[in-house]
Amino acid sequence: MKYLGHVVLSLAVLAAGCGASSDASDAGTPDITLASSDDNQNAFSASGGTQPASLTLAPLDADAVFGRLEPVETATGPCPWLIDETALGAIKTEKTFIRREVSNQACIWNYNSGFEISVRIESLENAEPVTERVYNFDNPPELRPQSGPGTNATLLLDTTWKEYDPRPYAYSFEQSDELVFIRTTGVEASLEGLRAVAEEIAGSRPGAPSIERQTHSILPAFDPCTVWTESEVAALIDADSHRSSRRSGHYCTYAVTPKSGTETIEVQTNFFEGDTTNFEKMAAKGFEDVSGFEVPALIKHEDYGRQKSTNLFALHPEGIVGVTVLGPDPDYDDLAEAYIKNLLQRLQ
Repeated sequence: MKYLGHVVLSLAVLAAGCGASSDASDAGTPDITLASSDDNQNAFSASGGTQPASLTLAPLDADAVFGRLEPVETATGPCPWLIDETALGAIKTEKTFIRREVSNQACIWNYNSGFEISVRIESLENAEPVTERVYNFDNPPELRPQSGPGTNATLLLDTTWKEYDPRPYAYSFEQSDELVFIRTTGVEASLEGLRAVAEEIAGSRPGAPSIERQTHSILPAFDPCTVWTESEVAALIDADSHRSSRRSGHYCTYAVTPKSGTETIEVQTNFFEGDTTNFEKMAAKGFEDVSGFEVPALIKHEDYGRQKSTNLFALHPEGIVGVTVLGPDPDYDDLAEAYIKNLLQRLQ
C-alpha cells in the first residue's frame, strides 16, 4: 500500500464535569458530540444523512489527493544585485546549482546546503566579525586584505587541511555602513571569481530594485492543510477558538480548543493509492466490515490504556480514504464517520 497523504488534527476537549464511570480507566472521559446549526445534524447516517454544517463541501481533486500529479515547483526571480552567471562563475562544481533564495539582504545558490555560494548583507553594527567566520573546526581563517571594492575588502582562506596552501572560501567588503559577505561551502572557489562577484554587487546595489523575499520550493500538488480550515474544525465540535495549524511534508496539525476543553484528540486523515487487494490485507489485520456506506468500509478499535482510537477506512473508486481518531474517549465512531463521509462526498 502506497502512503500518500496524512493529516493530523489536535482537538482539545473537556474531561471535567462528566459522571463517574464504574470503570476507573474511563473516569472523567468526556462525551463528544458534533456541533451543527440544526440538532438533527448531530445524528449522522453512514448511508446518507446531513453533512455537519461546519465542514466545507468544496471538491477535492482525486488525482492530487492520491498523489498522481507532479509536484509543483516554484522558482525565484533574479537576485536584485547579482546575476547567476557571475555568482556561479566564482566556483568550480559539476553539480547543478539552483537559485534558492533572493531578497535585498541575501541571495543563495546551491545544490544543497553542503554545496553552496551565498551573499548576505548585514548591518555593520550587528555583523559578526569577519575574523570569527571560520570554515572548519573553529580554525581562524587566514585574512588577506584586498584593494576593493568598498572598504576593508578581505579574502578569507581556510587553513584546516593545508596551512601551506590555504583555500579561498569567502570574500567580504563594507559599503554604506553594511557588510557584504560572500561565502562558499563544499566547492572550490577562486580569488578572481569572488572578486568579480564583489565588484558586481558593489556596482549594482545602489540602483537595485526593492523586492520581497522569495524562495525556491517543490511542493506536493496536494496540501493536506487545505482539507479543512481551522475554523471548520473548531466549529465541528462546538469550539469557540482555534490556535494554529502546521504542515510538515504530508502532515497537517490543527490545534483547536472547544468551549470546554483540556484533553487532546488527534484526528488522522489518510489517503492511499489502493484497491480491493489492500482492503483484504487490512481485514486480515483485525479490521471489520462496516455496513451502511455506499462503498466498502472497514473499522478497527484499539485501546492504548489512557488513549483509544477509532480507525475507519473506505474504498473510494479512486483510492482508499482513512480517518483515525485518537483520544481519551472509548468511542469516536461518530466523529470519524463525519470526517470520512465529508471527504468521500468531496472527492472527484
